[in-house]
Amino acid sequence: MNRRLLPVIPLSQLSDANVPYDMNGKRNIAQELQEQRKSLFVRQELDYLMKDLTAAERMAVEFHCIGEIRAAEACLYCGVNRGTFLSRKKVALKKMRKKKEVYMSKFKKNESSCLKLDDLLTRASEFS
Repeated sequence: MNRRLLPVIPLSQLSDANVPYDMNGKRNIAQELQEQRKSLFVRQELDYLMKDLTAAERMAVEFHCIGEIRAAEACLYCGVNRGTFLSRKKVALKKMRKKKEVYMSKFKKNESSCLKLDDLLTRASEFS
């Protein structure tokens, strides 16, 4: 989300000739607020689903699925080999899907309007 936002220009820099000034700022504020609400919803859902994961499983999901870091690079960050990293991610996603299914079984009527786990992870990666 930070990559898509326009830079904020302090008033002290407006006198600089090299700094552009955007007159469409008011229109962008409403869009930013809407994006922030969406990202907050997605983050809350993911935090709920990831609450029971171990730290290693959480890291695997956040690096690879949310952060869109390639598995080879994420293995270096975690300090494990590729097979261990991918198995942690697989176990974590399985736990998250199971928790989502249990959660959704309480609300059978609203199931069609709720996001699937893969959709949540995709949206979270869009916001990061």
